[in-house]
Amino acid sequence: MYFSPSRALPVLLAVVVAGSLSGCDGGGTDANASSCVTVGPVVEILDNHLPSGGDHLLVIPVEDVIAGTERIYDIRGDNTGHTHTVTITAADFEALQDGLSVSVTSSGNGAVGASHTHDIVISCP
Repeated sequence: MYFSPSRALPVLLAVVVAGSLSGCDGGGTDANASSCVTVGPVVEILDNHLPSGGDHLLVIPVEDVIAGTERIYDIRGDNTGHTHTVTITAADFEALQDGLSVSVTSSGNGAVGASHTHDIVISCP
């Protein structure tokens, strides 16, 4: 049997093209997807209050990252003295979807006479 490279090339190209198009059917997971859209982001609240006054807590669900719509979160956590809010913008969510870290600052709430903010770093594990 004789092998003709010129006859095999069109078949090989058809297989390669069909294989590359098969990733567009939405049936699989994107190997390049950010871990923020698969397992959720990791949040670090700087200058948190433990052990004296309780930690603030921010949990951002995967569904919020995927939706990408600006949201305001309350970060009271187990702090019984006061709370803060944090705004995560659509641009912040887009960065997380791309696997980038985001830094935000909380609102300036606080106990009477002790107004302060917290810097927050949100990253993908």
